[in-house]
Amino acid sequence: MSERNVLVSICGLAYFIGERRLLDIPELTVLAGDHIGIVGENGCGMSLIHI
Repeated sequence: MSERNVLVSICGLAYFIGERRLLDIPELTVLAGDHIGIVGENGCGMSLIHI
C-alpha cells in the first residue's frame, strides 16, 4: 500500500432500491489525494450517493 493515508476502504458493498442494484463495489481503497468519479446512465441513481 502507498505511504499516503487511507481515507476509505470498502470490501463487498452493494446498494439496492427494491430489486434494482444501483451500486456494486467488490473492493475499493481511496487514498489521500485520489480523485474518484461516479459514472452511469441518466436516472440510475448516481445523485443518491454522497461521499
